[in-house]
Amino acid sequence: MAFWFLMLVTDLLVPLIMVGFGGRFARHAPREINGLIGYRTPRSMRNRDTWEFAHHYSGRLMFRWGLALLPLSVLALLP
Repeated sequence: MAFWFLMLVTDLLVPLIMVGFGGRFARHAPREINGLIGYRTPRSMRNRDTWEFAHHYSGRLMFRWGLALLPLSVLALLP
């Protein structure tokens, strides 16, 4: 039983991280344009406007896909 609980927790890590960071990025982009945290592509790092737009857009996508993956991750463990 402990093995299946561990598998459930590890399977839910990625969707939960996607929901958490997606919600955070959809509301607030990181303050500084940096190469460490955030949606880092050469185009998104050109200026502040593209940085904020890229984070708001990708944050919404990560949040939605994270919510969609949560039940799928649980269903994958049922068989």
